[in-house]
Amino acid sequence: MKRKKTTEQLLKENQELRIRLAEAEETLQAIREGAVDAVVIQGPKGEQVFTLTGEEQVYRRLVETMSEAGLTTTPEGRILFCNERFSKMLRRPMEEIVGRTIEEFIQKSHHKDIASLLKGAQVNLSRKRLTFLAGDGTIVPSRVSANLLTQGESVSICMVAMDLTELEASEEIIRQIQEQKEALEESSAALRDSRRAALNIMEDALSARQKAESLNVELRSEVNERKQAEEALKVSESRYRRLFEAARDGILILDAESGQIIDVNPFIKDMLGYSHEELLGKKL
Repeated sequence: MKRKKTTEQLLKENQELRIRLAEAEETLQAIREGAVDAVVIQGPKGEQVFTLTGEEQVYRRLVETMSEAGLTTTPEGRILFCNERFSKMLRRPMEEIVGRTIEEFIQKSHHKDIASLLKGAQVNLSRKRLTFLAGDGTIVPSRVSANLLTQGESVSICMVAMDLTELEASEEIIRQIQEQKEALEESSAALRDSRRAALNIMEDALSARQKAESLNVELRSEVNERKQAEEALKVSESRYRRLFEAARDGILILDAESGQIIDVNPFIKDMLGYSHEELLGKKL
């Protein structure tokens, strides 16, 4: 049978509990004020204290001097610690970040990604592109690497976030420059094609002009030859007519098909006793 404690024993235990409670409150206060390397997290089970071991303190000093944003979280994603670079990246004081879940600082469209990152980090090194929401509403694209950090019984997730804002802005500028370059090259190619087409047209026009001039020369030559031939024909016809009319023999010219008289010389008219008009059109 269990013996009842005396009043003196109960008072002594009560005093010891008060002392331990006061020490705990002092410790919590020191933690809140940054005098002790630990973090107090308000969770479903009340306040929980996460202290840093000696090796973790070395790690913390290293993270604080990094140029990249660094933080540690619980496996569920509650932030235990962050460096100043992460604070600046989110444009929030560190006291507004530590103790809250990392999901609160991520765009809703990436909530599944952060859950996948936390889960993957517990198995192996995990990487994701996440978009943080800064305190001023700015969107901060980042490349986040996460890995499991185990120190004794303490298990946490170590994350390093690289701000991609300037990089992606540079890539966008490069993309725009590339597009402008391609557009310029297309315009230059089109201009070259237009100039080539214009040169071809000019060459064709010049060739056509040269051909026209050559044809014109040939035509003038042909016209001159024809004129000369016509002049020669006129001279020949004139000579033929003079001989035809002066001949002392009767001459009749008949149509080869009809046999009708189409011309006669003066001698035949006198010889036959018909006029020129009377003989024309008659058959021999």
